[in-house]
Amino acid sequence: MGCSSQQLSRIVAYDLFGIDQRYPFDYRDNVQATDSSSVLGAAQRHLHPHALQIVVVGDAKSTQAGLEALGMPLQRVQVD
Repeated sequence: MGCSSQQLSRIVAYDLFGIDQRYPFDYRDNVQATDSSSVLGAAQRHLHPHALQIVVVGDAKSTQAGLEALGMPLQRVQVD
């Protein structure tokens, strides 16, 4: 049974970096085993929208009123 050059390159690269040769197959199996509840659980554990910061770059005079209407705290930074 022969090996294509792509397969041989993958085998050598995985060996060089210490990656298990079954990695692509295990990865595929793990992705297929994932369901929406596990994705939601991971999102709830790792994503924290209340802690996000939004950076707006633009002319302060034309954007300030719209941003204030959103009711979010503003911190203006002047860059010269």
